[in-house]
Amino acid sequence: GDFTCTCNAKVSITSASVPAGNGRSAVCIVNECTDLGVNPCGAGQTCSDPDTFADVRNNYICTCIGSGNAQTSRPATCAYDECAGSPCGTQTCVDPIPTSGSLLDFECSTGG
Repeated sequence: GDFTCTCNAKVSITSASVPAGNGRSAVCIVNECTDLGVNPCGAGQTCSDPDTFADVRNNYICTCIGSGNAQTSRPATCAYDECAGSPCGTQTCVDPIPTSGSLLDFECSTGG
């Protein structure tokens, strides 16, 4: 019979392109880093998906730009000093935990 298998409206295979009796379906590809509308790793990190078959999920790798720290299936913890952008102006800035996993914890002080 006639059939069409379609994955994410990107890849399709029809009965006309499959030899009779083969029973193949479309090979669905999903890059978790780019195809889901948002980078799951966030800013300051690269994302790579080593196996993009649709049935293999949560295997993307987040890697910190610079340090190379990596984590599978979630953002990596990267060095990130919030004081680097001078959020305190002329006051002294201290970021007690300078990592991407601990944001908005910096403190501004006048010194004395």
